[in-house]
Amino acid sequence: MEGRDYIPEGFIAISFIGDVTNGQLRSAVAYGGYNGAMVEATIAVERIHKEMLWYMFHYPFVQLGVKKVVCRIDSSNEKSINLAKKLGFKYECILHDCSPDGDLHIVSLTKEECRYLRD
Repeated sequence: MEGRDYIPEGFIAISFIGDVTNGQLRSAVAYGGYNGAMVEATIAVERIHKEMLWYMFHYPFVQLGVKKVVCRIDSSNEKSINLAKKLGFKYECILHDCSPDGDLHIVSLTKEECRYLRD
């Protein structure tokens, strides 16, 4: 699964959403760091379908009412960086020397930018 190799240090999950097909976990997201305006997400994907994408973003934007979903991605995790781009996340910044493997990419997505909640 993309993203499975790095869970940020100190990440405390408040909720999980997962897709299990034929007894196998295909995709999952863990949410943490909720502060009313944003929530952090850690996403792991082997294979994902449109319905799961809707659930993945409906929860933070509609149920929690956050303005942004934020992800921290280790600079060595190319698969997760590419996945974030495909999902529509935008770069906020790069924190140099803030990860065991080097830099840490901070990406975010707003409800307005999220194409998975549209009809």
